[in-house]
Amino acid sequence: MEFGRNGAVLRTDEDAEREHSARPGNDVDLCVLSVTSLFGYAALVAFSRAAYPEWALTPVYLLAVCVGFVCAIFPVACAFASRAVVEHELPERLGCPPRYQHVGGGSAVAALVILAIVGLVVVRAADALGKSNEFNIPDYWGDIAITFVVALFALAIFGPRLSGTAPARMLRSFTERVDQSGSGLGRIVSMIDSWLVFIVAPMVGVTQKRTRVRYALLVGNLAPCCIAGWFLPAPTGLAPILWAMVVITAVARRWAWVEDDREVAMLTANFSSEKLRVGFDEDLSDETLWSYLSLIALLPIAMYQLNQWGGGHLFTVRPDVPESRLTDFWAWLTFYGTELAKSIPFVDWSEIYSVRAGSDIVMSQPASRHVIFAVRAITDLAFLAVLLQSLAISARTRKQIELFHAPDNPLDRLDPFVEPTELKRLVKFVDGAWQPVEDLVTAFPKYNAFRLHELRKTSDPTGPMYAAATALLREFYEYAEPVEKLAEIAGAKVIDPDKLKSAWQRVIQAGTYDLETLEYVRQALNWKSRVESTRIAVVRTIVEIIEPSPERTNVLRRILADPHVRDSLGVVQRLVIDPLFDDWNTSKDPRILKAFERAAASGSNDTKEQVQPLLSIMHAENAAEAPAETDA
Repeated sequence: MEFGRNGAVLRTDEDAEREHSARPGNDVDLCVLSVTSLFGYAALVAFSRAAYPEWALTPVYLLAVCVGFVCAIFPVACAFASRAVVEHELPERLGCPPRYQHVGGGSAVAALVILAIVGLVVVRAADALGKSNEFNIPDYWGDIAITFVVALFALAIFGPRLSGTAPARMLRSFTERVDQSGSGLGRIVSMIDSWLVFIVAPMVGVTQKRTRVRYALLVGNLAPCCIAGWFLPAPTGLAPILWAMVVITAVARRWAWVEDDREVAMLTANFSSEKLRVGFDEDLSDETLWSYLSLIALLPIAMYQLNQWGGGHLFTVRPDVPESRLTDFWAWLTFYGTELAKSIPFVDWSEIYSVRAGSDIVMSQPASRHVIFAVRAITDLAFLAVLLQSLAISARTRKQIELFHAPDNPLDRLDPFVEPTELKRLVKFVDGAWQPVEDLVTAFPKYNAFRLHELRKTSDPTGPMYAAATALLREFYEYAEPVEKLAEIAGAKVIDPDKLKSAWQRVIQAGTYDLETLEYVRQALNWKSRVESTRIAVVRTIVEIIEPSPERTNVLRRILADPHVRDSLGVVQRLVIDPLFDDWNTSKDPRILKAFERAAASGSNDTKEQVQPLLSIMHAENAAEAPAETDA
């Protein structure tokens, strides 16, 4: 088994070969091609606007700039789409279900209903304004709003306690029907989200390893869109603006997926899980913040384009201000700034205190209020969402570091974005190689053995992460040369059974092994052929040599019945049944009972035959103890 790009697990050698050889091309070259095309396009548009302004009104020029913009992005997008299909991130055909259909039908329908309600209210308000009337909110709207808010809070408070009542069942039945009826809409939204994550985000460079490269490619995609959006004639200038907003959304969605995978990895204690969608090779928080910051330039340009498209009548200037201000970028930027100041998110202090903007540009038509409403909504939702998420992630990361370094060390591994920084502090570059700093390694909290083995397997053998992982293994575990070699052979992509047996014999002769390393070797060999004898010997050593402990009990439970890492050999499963039963007699741990129940339901026939009598004894003892506890 090999770990491919972004933590994806490659199950076979054929998958690995396809991973490395069947890609449509070098992604850095494709990203650079996209940036070069966009900058060339923006330069040509700006030059033609300055040198030949009369061209801007000709149909041939409009057709040329539209085709040119499509040619600047479409080929690269197709190349990344082809790559995503090859890597099984997107389906091969357009009509197929997306691999990650994570947006439910109910959520999609609810979002659509909310947008429809907001749109209806905005249209009615603008219509009243166009007729020189005021749009007054009826009293019953206030009653509806209060009732809705109270119902939401009541549902959050009492919902879990009333989940078994008839009204709750009716509500669940209704939501299930809505979810089923809107499944097609949810599928479409999931598909679009997957396109943003697997096509648009990679083509603008945010999946590159080096931070400077990511920044350069991101700016190289957004800056030309701003330039072209300003100099293109209306409404063609809206095309690069809309594309830039698609890019911003794609970066934000990729970051959201990365953070979801990061949280899953910490919760499951598995940094290489198949459940990870994109992995967490890159921390895109800064890139997302910078891309959202570009809205400060994009939104004024969009308002300028919309005004030009409307014949210059959507917005106007104050009586004492020249008309030329309507073609000044800084005037539009100031206008956007005043609107931003008026709409401090979710406060709207300007309406309460009758504050008016003092910018040179003002609204003149009801339709212009739609534009300002959209701009304010985008600003509020985008800026607030990304800032709040960034602050929440920062607080969570700080708390994890504190827990890891706490005296009782409740966490045995670090966040994947914090881990490289913390581990690299344990080594220094001396005489051409990375060497551990003994005092720092000794003072470092005990780290998870599985993660250290993973780091050794996936890191550069001459790099700092490999040196730090090796130093921690030798500090906290019985990690001498024989067991080190065994772990290295077991974790390899292709295993030589003879070399594996020789390494295991040297481990037995040395007598230096620990529970964590043995379990790592067992999991690394699981499902692999021609290594069955070594797998059995490893588990027999865990059962017969390792002293009983809660840690050993956890390992035995995983071997027997863990749905993710249980052993594929029935003979290995049967080796741990009696020791686990002895542990249950001592501790009455309900997790052992649960493991036996899983083995009885999904184990091999021989495993079921061995488990069933013991499981009956466990159930009988539990039933006998229950009345005694009740009487007491």
